[in-house]
Amino acid sequence: MKKILLILLFACQQFMAMAQPSQYKVLLSTNISYNDVKNGNFDVQGNTNGNSTENSNLGISFQPGFFITEHFVLGLTTRYVDNKSTAEMLPSYRTTTDSKTWYYGIFGRSYTPITEKLFFINSFAFSERFGTNTSINYFLTQDSSITATLDVKGYFIAYTPGISYYIWNWLSINANIGSISYDHYTTTTSSGAGTGASSTTGTFAVNFPFTNFNFGIDFLIGTKANKQ
Repeated sequence: MKKILLILLFACQQFMAMAQPSQYKVLLSTNISYNDVKNGNFDVQGNTNGNSTENSNLGISFQPGFFITEHFVLGLTTRYVDNKSTAEMLPSYRTTTDSKTWYYGIFGRSYTPITEKLFFINSFAFSERFGTNTSINYFLTQDSSITATLDVKGYFIAYTPGISYYIWNWLSINANIGSISYDHYTTTTSSGAGTGASSTTGTFAVNFPFTNFNFGIDFLIGTKANKQ
């Protein structure tokens, strides 16, 4: 019995010591996401009706952080999002929008070991957002267009669970498996139709696990952290 207890104790010590994130002090995290959604100009029965929409979204983020405990990192976050969309009802009108948004803030992430190389992660972020949104409405039947530019300011809060797999001690691949977020922003028309008008929007969103994937790469550098 004593031998079994000693073996179990040794195994537990080894399991706690194998946590990859605690081996380095500095984390450099990157993430790229892209989606392109198109809805054709067909109704439910498959008949052409002239309606169509297209939305493409590119997101790039960078997060430098520092391990303040064995399994918790705190740092800065920056993200750039480029979104383009088109909606049309032929032969009447077509609307295009082009938005560019920057996010700056802080983030925290905890690591829970599952296996020697696999970890469950909880990520939290709070960011201020700044950007512009240019929209053009084409009235095809009148051969005219209306252009407006909007300035966007606000803040963004997000919780994102996921998994992290370590290929090597200094390199891991992350996959987010859902998210909960709140986006609060004010848009002000800076040029074009309706200059000076503003509106404020707050949006709460939930992406359920396994319906929204987002992949990233982490690099761990610096001196080794002290073991307990």
